[in-house]
Amino acid sequence: YTAMCYQHGGMIDDGTLLRLGKDNFRWVGGDDLSGEWLRETATKLGLNVLVRSSTDQMHNIAVQGPKSRDILKEVVWTSPVQPSIGELEWFRFAIARIGGGNGVPVVVSRTGYTGELGYEIWCHPRDAEKVFDAVWE
Repeated sequence: YTAMCYQHGGMIDDGTLLRLGKDNFRWVGGDDLSGEWLRETATKLGLNVLVRSSTDQMHNIAVQGPKSRDILKEVVWTSPVQPSIGELEWFRFAIARIGGGNGVPVVVSRTGYTGELGYEIWCHPRDAEKVFDAVWE
């Protein structure tokens, strides 16, 4: 979690940066302006990067509160190389599935803005209803 600031210190946005792979990152901010700023700054600096919005391709389902871990332990499957829901540390994430090893692919992060124990589940929009229903049950 970090602040994104202009050179003079003024805030652009705050958000979370997830490192999904060696050269693959996901910035989750509260405003589309932060993505535009990243793209413009990369261009100005001559960086060889692709910055694109994935807003249309990702839905976020927040599961927050003291029972959130127990709820997700029941529905989230992680492979042995990923941390389980019980092992997931603050501001960390796991590549997982809802409903077993062949279930709906998701990214689960131990993040949230409530101040409580909480998680966010990231999925493709076509899967959002299935993910929501699994958590709701």
